[in-house]
Amino acid sequence: RKNLVDALVALVAQTGGKSYSDETRSAAAYLLGEMRAVEAVPALSRALAKPLGAIYGSDISRYDAPIFTALVMIGRPAVPAMIKNLEETDNANIRHNSMFVLNHVLGGKQHLLELLGKLKARTKDKAVAKRIEKATRHVQEHFTEPGGGPLY
Repeated sequence: RKNLVDALVALVAQTGGKSYSDETRSAAAYLLGEMRAVEAVPALSRALAKPLGAIYGSDISRYDAPIFTALVMIGRPAVPAMIKNLEETDNANIRHNSMFVLNHVLGGKQHLLELLGKLKARTKDKAVAKRIEKATRHVQEHFTEPGGGPLY
C-alpha cells in the first residue's frame, strides 16, 4: 500500500521535475480518495492551489473534481490540513477550496461556521483572525445548508 500511495502522490504532486497529464493526475487523485489515503493529504492539500477539473463536480465523471473529491473521501483526517490552509496560506485558491472541502466533510454550512467561530476565538494572530473573518463572511453569503449530517 505504501509504495502505491507514494507513487500516486508523486503523480499528483508532479515531483522529481516530471510532468504528467491532467488525466493521469486526476486518476491518481481519484485512487487516493478511493483508498482513503490519509498520508496523501499534504500533497492533495497543496494541489488545491490549482485543482484539476472544476471544483464543483457533476455526476458525469468521477474525475470532474479529483483533488476536492479525494480530500472529501478521506474525510475527517483531512480537516487539520484544511484548517491549516485557512489559517496560514496567502493563496486565495487554497483557502477557498479548503472551505469547500470542510463544508462537505463537516456536513454543511452550520458546522463550518461553528468551526470558524472556534478558530477565531482561539487565535491571537491578527492576520489569521482576518483570514477567518473573511472566510466566515464568504460562507455566510455564498454557502447553502444541505440536508443531513457529515458525509464521512
